[in-house]
Amino acid sequence: MTYLPVMMTNHGLPLQQRRGSAALLTPLVIPPRDSLPNDDLVEEGKELFHNFVLEDIQREELSVDDLTAQISTPAGYKNPMWAKTGRELRHMADEFAKTKERQRLANRAASVDISSVTFEQFRDLLSELFHHNDFTKERVMILFCFCSDLAVRGLKIGVELCCQVVSWSLRFITDTVCSIIQTLGGWSQVVSRNGEGPLGYVVVAVVAVVGTVLVMRYLKQ
Repeated sequence: MTYLPVMMTNHGLPLQQRRGSAALLTPLVIPPRDSLPNDDLVEEGKELFHNFVLEDIQREELSVDDLTAQISTPAGYKNPMWAKTGRELRHMADEFAKTKERQRLANRAASVDISSVTFEQFRDLLSELFHHNDFTKERVMILFCFCSDLAVRGLKIGVELCCQVVSWSLRFITDTVCSIIQTLGGWSQVVSRNGEGPLGYVVVAVVAVVGTVLVMRYLKQ
């Protein structure tokens, strides 16, 4: 799948503000991707996301048995380094949970009609969380939080819907995110980068909110 960056200037953020946000997020120049991500990197991404979602489901005091029976990746990590990266992502998510922007992100996730959204709409929504000039570990964490919110909602409706959300999320992570991660040295390298702190979380969350509004408008057309 070809990664198509989405310009936010047409969806609620003026150009000057968009440039300011990119500066705050320490923009990274992503080189052209000439090859598919390697199998280990893809497998690590799957384990990171699966374990992130399973922990959120357990925190909601929901059963993970039906879900784990239908997904190919079991709970836990094959590699201790992957587990370390998973802990770092969770720590970021727990810090983000203390901000008002986390609740706003959750509210926007709750507004997505996951029962009728198509994969193309879902992919476009997640694409709004990324931009080729400002990819950061905060964006990875925001993506995981947003997709996990949708998966938890899906599980409350039915395990099949939850599995669909997880499957689509993994498809996006595999097709789009892993390619970028590989150019930056791998999951551990990206997650261990110096972050932007709470301000970085706020800026990225605002971008995520804009992306959700865009999809909601599309669904109403």
